[in-house]
Amino acid sequence: MENNVIIVGSKALSKYLLSALMASGNSENIVLRGRGKNISKTVALANILSAKHNFKTKEIKIGEEDLENGKKTSYIEIQLEFLKS
Repeated sequence: MENNVIIVGSKALSKYLLSALMASGNSENIVLRGRGKNISKTVALANILSAKHNFKTKEIKIGEEDLENGKKTSYIEIQLEFLKS
């Protein structure tokens, strides 16, 4: 089972929603990953997918990683499973 990773950034939420729905056709699991100020957008996307598009949250990882400039930033990874009807 392969995971498709969608990195949530500064684009519109609808772009990531479309990417997630397309990725669900190729794999049962997708991983949403957001850093810094995009964490809230990542959580919102996971909530939309769970509420309206038949996904279930499997695992959530949070942590901190080092950036190239020596600073640290927080991240979240949300693994979702597509529930086929």
